[in-house]
Amino acid sequence: MNLLVYPLILLYLFVSPIISYASDLNKLPLNPQNTELSYWFESGIHDFEGKAHNFEGFILVPQDLNSQNYYTETTVDVKSLFSGDFNRDLKAQNYSLEAKDYPEITFYSTKFNGIPHPIKSGEGFHFKLEGI
Repeated sequence: MNLLVYPLILLYLFVSPIISYASDLNKLPLNPQNTELSYWFESGIHDFEGKAHNFEGFILVPQDLNSQNYYTETTVDVKSLFSGDFNRDLKAQNYSLEAKDYPEITFYSTKFNGIPHPIKSGEGFHFKLEGI
């Protein structure tokens, strides 16, 4: 990572109604077909947000739906991060995230915030992830 600009990226996921099957499944796939992944990028120069268009991962959903026991691993293609400003995205990918040397970011969750309890069957929701 570039030592001058160390980014902080927070991931936000929108989980589609597939979560309604949580009582039957422990491991659910995360991909662009069933999940929206957005990020927040913080640097010494400015902050911005955007979306990832190419990612893959999973979420482990506990049978009791206790948010303290959820876990996810998600790998994002750095070149798929899009904020709506091509030049800014290119600079972030090439200089801050060093996409040439590190083409993927793998996110491991440490905390889930904002998961409703109980989860209503068939309804999507937003939540915030913290992790490394």
